[in-house]
Amino acid sequence: MACGDTQTADTATPEGNVVAKVEVELSPTKEPPKPEPTKPSTPTEMAPSATPTPLPIPTSIPMPPAATPTATPTQVPPIPTNTPIPTPTAMPTPTPAATFALTPTPVPPTLTLVATITVPDGQIWSGPVWDGHQIVVTYARQQTLWPRRYDRNLNPVGDAMQATSGTDPAVTDHKHIFLNGVHFVVFSTPGDGDLYLLKLGPDLNRLGFVAVIEGTTRERTNDMLLGTDGQRLLMGRFCPCKEAGTGHVFTVFDQNLVRVGAEVDLLEPRHTNMASSTLAPSVDT
Repeated sequence: MACGDTQTADTATPEGNVVAKVEVELSPTKEPPKPEPTKPSTPTEMAPSATPTPLPIPTSIPMPPAATPTATPTQVPPIPTNTPIPTPTAMPTPTPAATFALTPTPVPPTLTLVATITVPDGQIWSGPVWDGHQIVVTYARQQTLWPRRYDRNLNPVGDAMQATSGTDPAVTDHKHIFLNGVHFVVFSTPGDGDLYLLKLGPDLNRLGFVAVIEGTTRERTNDMLLGTDGQRLLMGRFCPCKEAGTGHVFTVFDQNLVRVGAEVDLLEPRHTNMASSTLAPSVDT
């Protein structure tokens, strides 16, 4: 038995429990021993072998299979896939069905005679003018200028007023407009050589008087035009100027009867005498 080791004696087990008895005799001399007659050996009675009792074989209790841990898959974020964005397809614009709109035929205004009135003692007239409240009519009687007012029913409002006197040039043809609360009258004289401009207040009182041209033989002052651009007065005199052309000569005045700029000859394109002029956007016709 080695030092430090502890060995436990084997315990006899029932399967190996056999007992043997042996006799030993010593020889006194050195002579070789005489052979002894051989006796048949008597079998040694052997103790009956104990039949080993089988140990109960432990019955294995089935164990439930160990649960195999299920590996939880790691959430892997999906790899973005470049999904092509579909290109919008342009839808064709539907062609509207052709429609045929009937253009209404313009209906001319219908003029109905409501009333008439006779202007007493009138000999030469200009067109009537509306001053925002009443109708004002100017006429020449015995070569003197007379304005008179009427209401909408053509009833006279007050008496006629004399705008020129015997010391003023004689009045024949004339034109009349109302601008910014004031009446302006341009008139010619017998012989068609002179042209004058007269200014009257709202109550038809005389505010100013100025000559446009005197003693002309080139133009005919009785064929005149009178218009405005809203601020200034434009007067035209008909000129049958032969080789130079045929048309009008224009003069401009402000509302204070001050001449503005030089006269303008509008002889081309050639045109004959006209009755009136009016202002259109950027065009005076």
